[in-house]
Amino acid sequence: MRLEAAAIYAKKNGFEFFATTLTISPHKHSETINQIGRDLAQKYKITFIDKDWAKQDGFKITMQMAREHEFYIQRYCGCRFSLGS
Repeated sequence: MRLEAAAIYAKKNGFEFFATTLTISPHKHSETINQIGRDLAQKYKITFIDKDWAKQDGFKITMQMAREHEFYIQRYCGCRFSLGS
């Protein structure tokens, strides 16, 4: 739903592309997420940047950059199921 909201927002506001950071996580299935993005791109006639950001140590590099710049790092995905773990 959020990826679709991003596609709609991008289209409505004149962006040429949209993407997601969901594929940075090694805990997510990148191909499924990217397929959803490609489907939404076709539906809304906008380009989706489908990349597996976790490859080539992407997750590790992102975490290092976040610490260096003192970004907040959320320790759970945000869904109600992850709150108990």
